[in-house]
Amino acid sequence: MRRCASVSPLGSAFDNFLFAPLGEDDNGMPLSVLSALARLGLDPWQEAGSLARSPRAGAIQRLTTLIDALPDRPPTPLNPSTVATRLVELLPPAVIPVALLPRPFPAPIRRPAFMRWW
Repeated sequence: MRRCASVSPLGSAFDNFLFAPLGEDDNGMPLSVLSALARLGLDPWQEAGSLARSPRAGAIQRLTTLIDALPDRPPTPLNPSTVATRLVELLPPAVIPVALLPRPFPAPIRRPAFMRWW
């Protein structure tokens, strides 16, 4: 299956994860993480961002639960936890927005020696 450029305003950081194949559904249609999340009524990019910010064990547990909840889950010899573990490895590392980073205190203003008396 050929991939197109990301259509998300968040860019392509989650593409490897979202376009990863899960197999085929009951009708023989290819099922990706993106299509599986959409079928569950979730915003795929928002869910991917949430998983990327979560601790690894929590992301695996959440994704396992989501895969289990798929109504037409693809038949696979692997259990959902194994699939979720593989998929979590495709998530990008969590990035903290610059606006949320702590700011250092500004350096004190140093006055020239001739101005120190006031």
